[in-house]
Amino acid sequence: MVRIRSITGPAVSVAAMLIAVSLGSFLPPVTCGSIAGLAWLAGFGLLLFALWPRFPANLVVARITALLVVYALLLAFIDPSTSGDGNIQSAVIASAAWLIPAAVGGVALPRGGHWLPAVGCWCLLFSLSLAVSATVYHRNVMIGVMHRVWD
Repeated sequence: MVRIRSITGPAVSVAAMLIAVSLGSFLPPVTCGSIAGLAWLAGFGLLLFALWPRFPANLVVARITALLVVYALLLAFIDPSTSGDGNIQSAVIASAAWLIPAAVGGVALPRGGHWLPAVGCWCLLFSLSLAVSATVYHRNVMIGVMHRVWD
């Protein structure tokens, strides 16, 4: 059982990113933005739900989950894939840095059996990866987790 936990986190994290990148390359920009927003909402909701019913017995996991909730809110407000004043390269670099907390959570949390916040991290990882991929593949549009910027 421990072996499955150690493989699941990295495998699902990579799969979420690969699926998001492939969808971002061929879906229309409006669809990508809508899916990214829904995936963010699902991830945020799962992270909140992981805290709400009962505070987790493990205080470290509770703090990590609370920090991930703050990260998800910041991700929605800052929307790194639409930053950069129309410069796609700077938006991609900023978004790559913003992927790190969701990727680390998606890899580390399943090892301890903390599946709900891990699935929330995978949703956030999918959301931002889709937004960045669509920004790169579609000209004259920058797609964010919560909004789109058209040139």
